[in-house]
Parts: sequence; structure tokens; C-alpha cells
Amino acid sequence: MRTEDILQWARFLRGFQAPGSRRSVHLVAQGAAAISALHRAALNPDAFYTVTLRNMVRSWEDMVSTPEPVQAADVVHGALRHYTLADLIELAGREKTALAEPVDGSGRVAAIGPR
Repeated sequence: MRTEDILQWARFLRGFQAPGSRRSVHLVAQGAAAISALHRAALNPDAFYTVTLRNMVRSWEDMVSTPEPVQAADVVHGALRHYTLADLIELAGREKTALAEPVDGSGRVAAIGPR
């Protein structure tokens, strides 16, 4: 549901006050919204000029290894069998996707780097 909302807003913003022309949309999401935003950017990489994800958990592994993860509602059941968050970043476009202040499963700012 959230990913569809993000796409609808991107479509609206691209044409806002500029009928017939396409504006660049910069996707910025924080915390719980970041995982949904990353999924949308992976599904429609051409919809966003840049993607900035602030305070997003670094990996699914961080989520499942934490007793009470702060972004548990955003875990996609069974996702680790099929893809990682790093895979989604590749699909969204690594060169245009930035992780700012990533967090571990408990919500504490974590060191930047792959998991």
C-alpha cells in the first residue's frame, strides 16, 4: 500500500504546475517510510532522479537478529529467501541512492557499510 502511494505522489509531482512537461522527482524517506520508498524505487527506478533514505535499517539481517526491531512492521515475510535490501538498492540505482544515518535493528545509528 505505501509503495503504491509513493508512486502516485511521484506521478502527481512530475506534472505539478507543468502540464505536458516532466519534472525530476527526488525521493526522500525517513525511518519506517524508507523501506517502502526503497521498494518503490526498485520497482520504478526511472520514476526518481535521486533516492535518499535516512534512518533506514541497514539490512533484513539486522531486523531478524534483533529481539524487538524498531521497523518490524516493514519486514516483508520471507524476503530473505528472494532478495536483500542491497539488491533493492542495486535495482533502484546505486549511483543515485544514498543511505543517510542508517540504523541497526534496534534503531541506533549504525556504521555505514554492507552487512
